Amino acid sequence: MRKYWLILLFFVGMVCYVSAGESHPRVVSAGGSITEWIVALGAENDLVGVDTTSLYPERIRKLPKVGYQRQLNAEGVASLKPTLVVGTPEMGPETVMKQLNDLGIRVETLSNTADFKAVADNLTTLGKLLNKEEQAKQLYQSYHAKFDQVDQLVKKAQGQNKPPKVILVMGIQGGLLAAGRGTTSDWLIKQAGGKNVVSFDGYKSISNEALLALKPDVIIIANRTGRLNDEAIKKMVDADPSLALTNAVKNNKVIGLDASLLVAGLGPRLSDEALRLVAIFYNLPSVQTVLVN
Repeated sequence: MRKYWLILLFFVGMVCYVSAGESHPRVVSAGGSITEWIVALGAENDLVGVDTTSLYPERIRKLPKVGYQRQLNAEGVASLKPTLVVGTPEMGPETVMKQLNDLGIRVETLSNTADFKAVADNLTTLGKLLNKEEQAKQLYQSYHAKFDQVDQLVKKAQGQNKPPKVILVMGIQGGLLAAGRGTTSDWLIKQAGGKNVVSFDGYKSISNEALLALKPDVIIIANRTGRLNDEAIKKMVDADPSLALTNAVKNNKVIGLDASLLVAGLGPRLSDEALRLVAIFYNLPSVQTVLVN
């Protein structure tokens, strides 16, 4: 019975949509980075709803929410009368995806793999779907060019310095979660010239003792704000004084990072974040000035 109400809700909405003479796609985006790319392409006005990981730019937060990307709400999505739902393989559950397909809503799954090919392919697909093909080409060229400049800075810095040993963690109830191989975090650390000291795949729990044993030169803490003040660092060290023995704490290299940067693959803000990390890793005074010149 619920399925029939869902179908009725969608088709009544679509009749109103078509009769109103709408020509632009109506898009629901499930994935923070995907949403950011849509905005960067100049298609923000096509968005009618987003998932809860879509936090940037801040004005996007005013759009209707359709749930977490892995637990989308079918009724919530259908009520927005979308012509397109776009996300990554994280999007689900499968039952909801099937319901949306049954309603005739196009569901497009983009890659969340952390590499440039995925970004290029995703932008090509979005460009076609949103009638922004030329913008997509230019956006990718600009994005890749910025990372080429990051690479130049890293190579120059590594001519005189060893890559710093880096760990990225995020707080969870009762402990820390560390970013291992194959993650966006791992990719970002390497792009910025760091060496990820974590050897396992994916994200796994890690104790303070294990973190200490890895002897990191830089500790990155992913959080909601991307900021980390002295008080927060003091609390962390007070909770485990042994952390004060790490080079990261000794050299004031415990830093914050906006966790939304790490959701749904590589997003448009990562190039600027890579620049920031290069400067921190290698004590560069003014990365932005170097790039402009």
